[in-house]
Amino acid sequence: MSVLLSVAFFLHVRPYQRPAGVQEYEKERGWIAVQVPLGTGIFLRLAFLLRPKDCSKSFSFRIGDWLYYKADILCALAILIKCMEWPVEPSTFLHLSDIHFRRNANTPYDAFKDLRDELERDASEMAKRLKGAHGILISGDVAFSGQTDEYKIAQAWLKRICEKLNCPQENVWMIPGNHDVDRKVVEKSISIEDAHKNLRESAGELDHKLARYLGSDPEAAKLIYRPIEKYIDFAAKYGCEISPEKPYWEEDWPLNDGSTLRIRGLNSTIVSDESDNDASNKLVVGKRQLEMTRQDGVEYLAMCHHPPTWLLDHDSAEDLLCSRARLHLFGHKHRQRVVPIEQSVRVTAGAMHPDEREPNWQPRYNFLQISIEADTQGKRHMKVVVYPRVYKEESTKFVADFDEEGHDYREYNCPLPDWKSPVTQSQPASPKVSAAEGSAVSSARGSKMRPGRKLTYKFMDLPHHTKLKIAQNLGLIRDEDEGLRDAELYKRYFDRAAELNKLAELWDLVQNEYGDTDKDNPYKRSSGAA
Repeated sequence: MSVLLSVAFFLHVRPYQRPAGVQEYEKERGWIAVQVPLGTGIFLRLAFLLRPKDCSKSFSFRIGDWLYYKADILCALAILIKCMEWPVEPSTFLHLSDIHFRRNANTPYDAFKDLRDELERDASEMAKRLKGAHGILISGDVAFSGQTDEYKIAQAWLKRICEKLNCPQENVWMIPGNHDVDRKVVEKSISIEDAHKNLRESAGELDHKLARYLGSDPEAAKLIYRPIEKYIDFAAKYGCEISPEKPYWEEDWPLNDGSTLRIRGLNSTIVSDESDNDASNKLVVGKRQLEMTRQDGVEYLAMCHHPPTWLLDHDSAEDLLCSRARLHLFGHKHRQRVVPIEQSVRVTAGAMHPDEREPNWQPRYNFLQISIEADTQGKRHMKVVVYPRVYKEESTKFVADFDEEGHDYREYNCPLPDWKSPVTQSQPASPKVSAAEGSAVSSARGSKMRPGRKLTYKFMDLPHHTKLKIAQNLGLIRDEDEGLRDAELYKRYFDRAAELNKLAELWDLVQNEYGDTDKDNPYKRSSGAA
């Protein structure tokens, strides 16, 4: 019997990995795909379909519920459109914890400068191997004592490591740790100490008390958050600020099959002070932070500095984390642990800058890769690959942490419910952006440029007088802003710019301050302007 051969092909600049949805289509229709390197980083992908020439049944390809391609060549084209629409590479993140930046950083007495230099070298090589890094996740303790000078040093270093990884400077997400608490503020306030003691008394009454302190009494709420005000001002530049009104932040990240990884940053420092321990003086989080809303096509990555064993409400924390989040990132303990737990993966990070006086001193960091794949039965799972890196004193550099089988990575597959990506997704004509929300007109699929985060970061990084000048030019200043802290003040500017449809003007004014000649304004593009 003679056969018809259909061929489709396209060029791309990195080895192609089929998204789970494309695998299903190809398998269902009988396509066979090969990939041919052409040199200089260019690849040719060929997709073949053989079928009997006298086959009377029309060959169709379905997109959504309404569109069918009846011709083989259009079927091939449809598969290629599907391939190019999704990000095909895994999402790759540098994972750091317990950095502990001190005021003497970059001085002759900085005990960790050489360590950071070695981490930069190693992370740069790892990023090349993993074909880049999309962002940085910091699971707490950015500073050593929660001081403004320490955060200035931290920001300068984060800029540096982002440049080395070729990662957008705004793609940094962080949560507070106990070292981000200014303990002098706690020590000077009997009211704060009494509030901490009261909240630590009973796990059964914790959520009721948190609602009273943080939700019903503005003065008490302001008092409890005062010890981490300097951290909040710093985190606001990255869209990661927290407040009594919203004690956690969220960021949506597109995965390779069109689904969403929703990163939630939790605050476990609400009652943190010098008496912290994992026995009689545990920390608190509360159910409201941990209740991650289930949504089709959305999987959670939860970041919390203190592991559940350090929490007064550890039972409810464990239940909600294991039932709602696929990936848990913790810090604090300075001991690396990567374990599957129920249908999730938990990474308790080692410290980037542990105290040299600690026993078994071992600086550590990780790379994470996250993707969605499907097995031969079409069942989806989240593939999580962790590359642990450890500093070895003998070789004075970071090296791979090999497992018993000689692998320099740990691979886990978390089963996921069935879900198929819609082919099209409507975009809002006038997206709202705030310093808290961070992202705005970024595409729901594939786009690594996140205009909202970029605008927030660049605006917040300008000198104070320049920010005020821009706000005044756009008519964003109000009398009721008097006395607000910077993070809240700038958040209001962003909200007003969105409400007044002035985000495009805000973008241009900020870009002009940096001397940026790029005329591609995403807010003009999203609203249909020229």
